[in-house]
Order: sequence, then structure tokens, then C-alpha cells
Amino acid sequence: MPYMILDQRAETEIVKNAERLGFKPVPSDYIKGINESVAGHPDMQLVKIGNDIIVNPESLNHYKKHMPEIKFIAGKTVVQGKYPHYVAYNVALTSDFAIHNFKYTDEAVKERLSGFKLINVKQGYAKCSVLTLPNGIITSDEGIISRCGELDALKIRHGEITLIGNDYGFIGGASGYHDGKLYFSGNIKKHPDYDEIKKFCKNKCIEIICLSNDKLADIGSIIII
Repeated sequence: MPYMILDQRAETEIVKNAERLGFKPVPSDYIKGINESVAGHPDMQLVKIGNDIIVNPESLNHYKKHMPEIKFIAGKTVVQGKYPHYVAYNVALTSDFAIHNFKYTDEAVKERLSGFKLINVKQGYAKCSVLTLPNGIITSDEGIISRCGELDALKIRHGEITLIGNDYGFIGGASGYHDGKLYFSGNIKKHPDYDEIKKFCKNKCIEIICLSNDKLADIGSIIII
């Protein structure tokens, strides 16, 4: 049974639907001392690169407890402090490209990116900002779009996604791709750019699945292991 890692503050409907779809939900760690809006976000705590899962060292025991048979690699950066010093694991990955502000990327993560084409961006919240598919991205971040000319990219409008303690969140943090399916934390049909998103995914033969009927919420990505 695959695991679905969700912010521990995710709505009950999301967790129940994950179970219904055959996943074992795993609550994220909660990192005190960083911005509260992202303190429970999985994409601030770990990143999956191929078969390697690199984790914030202080969150390692938390994830080992919930997923004892999974092999984790302790990162070299402790998630702490103020932005941008807690975004070391917030790397956006397609099959061939890695997108991040590599000034802040964890060294253990960098060591495993040798097979990727690196796209350096100003945005430290790369994974939050970018919905990643094997061969394309969706984002509202114009700066990232301008740097990703080699990628098939869909630009959507800013906002329209909730985030605890903020005016709005981001599409990457409200989604997660796995095995031909794209999971959303809310009802993507309520997003004003749904038709464009649906067409983009359909052209890539990707099925869309909503885990809630609420408005999309940035919950720090849906990470499936």
C-alpha cells in the first residue's frame, strides 16, 4: 500500500479520501520556529529523487515511525529560521529537470541531482509554486515560467488557492502526481483556470483526482511514496 504524506492539519475529508483510494495517509512532522503557514508542509521536510528520499534530519524519526520499512536519507540541512533558510528541500522535479534556488538547496539533495538539468530560479518556494508532472509544469509564477523555456509549461492566474495565515497559496502545494494520476487537495473544478488545466493534463494522458470538494488548499504538496 503506497503512503500519502499530508500536512497534519489537512482536512479530514482529504485524509478519508486518500484511504478510500488505497493510500495509507501519513501526517507530516510539525517544525516549530519557522513560518506557521508552512510548518507542517511535507515539501519543506523531504524530497523524493528517484528511489532516494532525503529528509530534514530532525524529522527523520517522525517519518521512520510512520513508515518503518522505507529507507530515508538524512539531509545535511536542519529546517529552521526564517525564509529562505528553511526551503532546502523544496525542490520541484520533473523527469528531467530540477527547479530551485540552488543557493539554498540541501547538499545531500544536490548530490542526487547530477542526472537532472538544473533550472536556477529566484523562488525558494519552488515546489510550493510549481505543479510538477513528468514532462511539464503548471504555475502562476512568471519568473519560473521565464526560466523554464525547455519545459512544457502552463501559466495560470495568481491566487485562488487557500493557505493558512496567508491571502493565498500555490498550485504546487495543492497537488501531487503519482503513476499517471494528478491528485488535488480540493476541487480543481472550482479554480477559474480549470478548463486549461484539464486540457493540459488530458494532452499528457493524466487523470485528475480531487481529494476534497472544497476550494484548493496549499497543504505543502501531496507526496506519495
